[in-house]
Amino acid sequence: SGRKESGDTSKKTVPRVPEPAPRPPVGTMPVPPPQLFFITGHVLKDDGEPPPFGTTIKLDCGHSSTTEATVMPNGSFGFQVGGDSWSDFVHPDASERMEIEPYRGVTAEPSLQSMLNAATMSRRLLGCEVKAHLDGYTSTALQLDRELTTGQNDFGTIIIYPRDRVKGTSISITSLAAPKDAKKKMEQGRKALDRKKFKEAESLLESAVTVYPQYAEAWFVLGQVYAQDSRADDARRAFMKSTELDANYVNPYVGLAHIATTQENWPEAVQLSDKSLALDPVGFLDAYYINALGNYRLNQLEAAERRARQLERMDSSRRIPQVYLLMAGIMAAKQDRDGAIRELKNYLRIAPNAPNADLVRTQLGKLEQLGGSDLGKLNP
Repeated sequence: SGRKESGDTSKKTVPRVPEPAPRPPVGTMPVPPPQLFFITGHVLKDDGEPPPFGTTIKLDCGHSSTTEATVMPNGSFGFQVGGDSWSDFVHPDASERMEIEPYRGVTAEPSLQSMLNAATMSRRLLGCEVKAHLDGYTSTALQLDRELTTGQNDFGTIIIYPRDRVKGTSISITSLAAPKDAKKKMEQGRKALDRKKFKEAESLLESAVTVYPQYAEAWFVLGQVYAQDSRADDARRAFMKSTELDANYVNPYVGLAHIATTQENWPEAVQLSDKSLALDPVGFLDAYYINALGNYRLNQLEAAERRARQLERMDSSRRIPQVYLLMAGIMAAKQDRDGAIRELKNYLRIAPNAPNADLVRTQLGKLEQLGGSDLGKLNP
């Protein structure tokens, strides 16, 4: 009889391979794993409807621009930042569909390296912009102005407009023909202005427009120097010169509207901000605020509310929280107590530590005690 081999005959256990994480149902936004970073938001047309099929989301960091996701049918979007699978989200072909699986490639248990990559990427993305892209349309931008937290980071709503409605530009066509010396002096003047070196900036910019008198952009920046140096008449002349040289250059119209606002010339503030928004309804949020404020001061409440509502919807980064105080004033003037209270609360939610926050809380307390009394007029 044969001899049996000695040794361990116990049954060996085969390790169980974990099942992949289930995919979310079609048309829904899944809850991302808490260890990863996600940027989410919505896209709407200017009439409040979701955008057409094929709208994509671009991440623009100045030196590079990548397509990250396709907008879902309800207008929502989301993409992962960093991690091993971030390359899965770079989606260069806008004709391909991604809206069914907006978090494609995400695993339930990301590696440590994935988390480190994501954290590093989060810091690098500060200052980048998220925009929508669709042929024939132009887009507002979501500013990545805060460091991302793990999980979902909702940056609000992007608005897209038909491109044929944007006739103005934020860069003057006259700049294309500027001589090299004029361009150099203009850029040096802009940097001096950033440092509040008004005399230095004035000298450099005056040199730029002497070399190239048709330099609309340099005239505009010179107007900014005068305005910040409390020389309103000189600023007005420089801005006006800029508009004469390039009628579609929007920046000086906004500059003139700011001067009119400072001087409480409300009819002119409304007229100039209307002109700015007619040229470009996307790129100049402060023109919406000036227009709403001017109409409010002129007691044109419907026009004021329309512009303020547009600004509330477009200002996803909440760069102009004062619009909520303005809306509270409009609601109070219309004897809408609940609306005024809601807008004051919105302001305190967005700017709880603002210098005037305590005053706003006092106003809010008084409004809540008024009941059906005459609300009077709030001063935004």
